[in-house]
Amino acid sequence: MVKEMQSLREYVSKLIPAGKPQRVALALGLTALAFAALPAIASANISLREGSGTGTKIVVGKAVTIKSSNLVFSTTGPAVGNVECSNSTLSGHVSLNGAPQAKIQITSAAFKGAEEGALERCKTTIAGPIRPLTAEVSAVNLAWISAFEQNGTSTTEGLSRIVATTGSVGLRSKLFAEVSKGVVAQVSNCVYEKESVAGTFTIGNALGDLISAPEFALNAGASTGECPSGGTLSGTGTVEASGGVSVFTSTP
Repeated sequence: MVKEMQSLREYVSKLIPAGKPQRVALALGLTALAFAALPAIASANISLREGSGTGTKIVVGKAVTIKSSNLVFSTTGPAVGNVECSNSTLSGHVSLNGAPQAKIQITSAAFKGAEEGALERCKTTIAGPIRPLTAEVSAVNLAWISAFEQNGTSTTEGLSRIVATTGSVGLRSKLFAEVSKGVVAQVSNCVYEKESVAGTFTIGNALGDLISAPEFALNAGASTGECPSGGTLSGTGTVEASGGVSVFTSTP
């Protein structure tokens, strides 16, 4: 730090005309203040930790899961209603930790419910011929990256968008209807995409990411059948390390 300050004094002395000592003193004083602030800025990192906010810092590459029991995709016309998945698991690993952002790379996802027995389809409130439709929901455009900030906000984007500025977070919803007594058939295959999904969480607590993502748009070219034109994704995802240990956030 001493060498850097000496170099700055020499540089500032060349820039400011001779005979202006007050200006030199002021400039050097401001420079010293800026350097003094650097350690505080550098320490403003966020960490993912096991078990508590003071637990072991999770190493990069360690497997984690994000689990949710309340994911809801609220659709807009022409088929208005909710797609509700009560047992969702996103799997991946920590890809950055102890930096201005902490990141989890999501490489697989399963969205399930309790409809139609072993098929575990998600229920919907979308009207069908005999009873409400059911949905088979899957992820599109994996891998995704969830980035957690020091201010308690998160952003989930497709890895392809981060690397090549193209791509999106995508969901595929295959809708099924009971077309006659005991006969269920697929009626549509709907793909929805959004550049990024925003969330919020509380620093120091177990990491529960509350998401509310409006304006998922229908990718008409990748869809078939009568599909809702768009929708909003909402719900909470809790992050766990191996053995079901809760993941907490801390700064630093």
